[in-house]
Amino acid sequence: MSKAEAVHCKGAPRDLGLDQGRAFAARIQAEAEAVRSAGPLSRLLFERSSSRAAQIRRDTLRYFPHMAERAMGLARGGGVGEVALAALLGRAFEPGEGAILALGPSLAGDAAVIVRILEGAEREATLRHSAPDTDFSSVELALPWRVPALCGVNEHGLAVASVATGGATPGGHAAPAVLLTQDVLQRFDTVEKAVEWLERRPAGGSASFVLADRSGALAAVDIAGDDRSVRGPANGVLTAGTAADRERLAGLVPSSGRARLDSLANLGLGPIAVLDPSRAVLGDGRDGGGLDWTAPLPSEPASDRAVDAAAEGG
Repeated sequence: MSKAEAVHCKGAPRDLGLDQGRAFAARIQAEAEAVRSAGPLSRLLFERSSSRAAQIRRDTLRYFPHMAERAMGLARGGGVGEVALAALLGRAFEPGEGAILALGPSLAGDAAVIVRILEGAEREATLRHSAPDTDFSSVELALPWRVPALCGVNEHGLAVASVATGGATPGGHAAPAVLLTQDVLQRFDTVEKAVEWLERRPAGGSASFVLADRSGALAAVDIAGDDRSVRGPANGVLTAGTAADRERLAGLVPSSGRARLDSLANLGLGPIAVLDPSRAVLGDGRDGGGLDWTAPLPSEPASDRAVDAAAEGG
């Protein structure tokens, strides 16, 4: 990844998706075709008769209207059908890709930092700037063919990373929980507000969210169908992912002493993205070179109407 690969998305939800789709049309079409030709079960997701794709599309529109509008723009800009895009989103239910390691202020310095480890297809992620018309701007790491980011930090220094931890829940919501990532970035400025909202929002499948803000607050919200649980750091460390990932990551960080931000790439984690809420930047620690880049947020602030709307139950 390089700075040249960043995409800037601006405007109404559909315009945000359109900007992304136009920028990555060839990659979106190639990904859709790869899944379509993978086998009979994959092809079923792309057929209009597929109840699964229809359910994903329906519940996204019902529970995530802004994300549904953005997906419509992404499909149009990318030159693929909305059903195909819903099929690609459906893969967000699958666990086993990616994990999260977060360090509290006692280890990381003035504020908490979140490290999003990228695995499998996630290594195709690109840097994305999102500037919604009335919500908060953010800088994110996102897959070209998916609306919700893998991780990001908004203009107020609220950082969030998500990872799928299990499959779809029988009879539950068809819209995958990772869609909540983008809403958090757009709506909230503190961990406390975001956690309270995540605890009551409907979503499908199982996923974990790790959040940090400029105050040093750090928390995780685990979603499994209708169940919600909140975790804090243990000895300054918070992890998310599969049980094996969490155990492995917890053992990498010393129980005392600060972990240098520029040494995270040397922990043997592979490709990573580092979210630093104290500076409202997202850095890339790929290729073992520490922080290869930082991406400051746009200097023009968004309206506080985003938090006001969220407080009203938006």
